[in-house]
Amino acid sequence: MKVTILNSYDENRIPGLVQRSIKDQYIEMGEEVTYYDLKQLKIASCQGCFKCWLKTPGQCVIKDDGIHIAQSYIQSDLVVLVTPICFGCYSHQLKRALERCIPLISPFFTQIHGEYHHKKRYEKYPDLVVIGILEEPDDISEQIMFEQVKRNSINFYSQHSTCILIYEHQCDEEIDEVLSCLFNDSWREKVWIEK
Repeated sequence: MKVTILNSYDENRIPGLVQRSIKDQYIEMGEEVTYYDLKQLKIASCQGCFKCWLKTPGQCVIKDDGIHIAQSYIQSDLVVLVTPICFGCYSHQLKRALERCIPLISPFFTQIHGEYHHKKRYEKYPDLVVIGILEEPDDISEQIMFEQVKRNSINFYSQHSTCILIYEHQCDEEIDEVLSCLFNDSWREKVWIEK
């Protein structure tokens, strides 16, 4: 299985969260892992020029790390997004990277459950796991994040998706317990629960 991890979380806050608890676990399981530390990359904002739909279909015209992220995203079986939750949303680094994945969908529209969404450009899209990190529980921010992940999974045609919450005050053992569902695939059985 190919796994792409997009990390925008400051690892100094919870040392080893991504390396020890996520990346190394997938590598030990024999998965092919591509890891991006978004804070270290050059990713320009989407210009909204739509050239990725018309002039260079499927590829952004901005030549920076965003192109590699989009390519890795669509070639993966699973994408794991690690982000601090900022006002219920992704970090600015992660939001910028995801916006640069717009070439992965078509400019044409279709109906899904009575809503209009962009059509698929490719036959297969990866499953999506978002690991959102908060300083402490926050019902409103959590609900906004759950809804955002659901909407992104529809827009990017993920067959399975989930959002896992971690709080900065949790100890390593608690974090490992929360993340254990990733490595036995039990997260795929979870149903979105409305708060």
